[in-house]
Amino acid sequence: MNWISIILFIMVVCGISFYAYLQSRKIKTNSSDGYFMGGNSLTGFTVASTIIMTNLSTEQIVGQNGQSYAQGMEVMALVGTAGGGGGFR
Repeated sequence: MNWISIILFIMVVCGISFYAYLQSRKIKTNSSDGYFMGGNSLTGFTVASTIIMTNLSTEQIVGQNGQSYAQGMEVMALVGTAGGGGGFR
């Protein structure tokens, strides 16, 4: 990895952080509804994505790769359906 890659990475992270900061200033978080619900500005895709990404961790990704190799891809279905409860209705 050279210096250009590191500098570019830092610039992208700082740019995304600054954009997120500017967007978050528009949301009123002085009430519990505004704080916990993001001022009702979050879409269903955003909420579902955060739930699924919360379920993913390094242990699960590494462990599920080995288990999927031994038993098949249906092992990954839990991670994909955990956010929406698909199939468990």
